[in-house]
Amino acid sequence: MELRRRVVLWKEDFFRLAPPEGGSDYLFLCNEFIQEIEEYLYPYVNRLRVTEHFDQSESDTFMDFCYQQVEELRDFLLRNETPETGESNQ
Repeated sequence: MELRRRVVLWKEDFFRLAPPEGGSDYLFLCNEFIQEIEEYLYPYVNRLRVTEHFDQSESDTFMDFCYQQVEELRDFLLRNETPETGESNQ
């Protein structure tokens, strides 16, 4: 689906906004990504559902995919953090 590809490209733009080592200081990018999904994609997907281009299941699946992209961004940003302290492993 072309729309999924565009979401992945959008996520990659957020990856480029953070330094390669990531860090919790950049978690705001996840919030921005979520806000953009909710502002731009959710209304579009909802409209596709209302006009019967998507059924409810397709709509739910696509939105789950979008939020999975946010989780991947979060995981990337936190990959060098220790769970107990939030400090860098490097």
